Amino acid sequence: MARGSRTRNVRDFETREKNLRDIVLRCFGVKDARITKIIDQCGPSIYEDFDFIVVSLETLPMAEKITDCGKEKLVAMQISVIEYKLAQDQVRISSTRVSEGKIDRHGKILIG
Repeated sequence: MARGSRTRNVRDFETREKNLRDIVLRCFGVKDARITKIIDQCGPSIYEDFDFIVVSLETLPMAEKITDCGKEKLVAMQISVIEYKLAQDQVRISSTRVSEGKIDRHGKILIG
């Protein structure tokens, strides 16, 4: 799905998974996080049990929809909403802006 909606280059799933595992281990000390490749808007969360779904404000409506439809037969999962980090220009940091060379990965402005 990551490649389907973007025109820019997107790293392969294995690379993104490794990077995410490194961050989860460094930030939370969790070595065995279950990371699932999502191939449609709902992913496996409508037919498998998950404890948490981590979303942005942008994807929160889909998470709420998932918990409303089909989840009654499964254990309810907790929705954890992450906040956007803002760049130096007070616009959210995004991989698109980084790949376009507008900001660095820490949000520092590179071009005006």
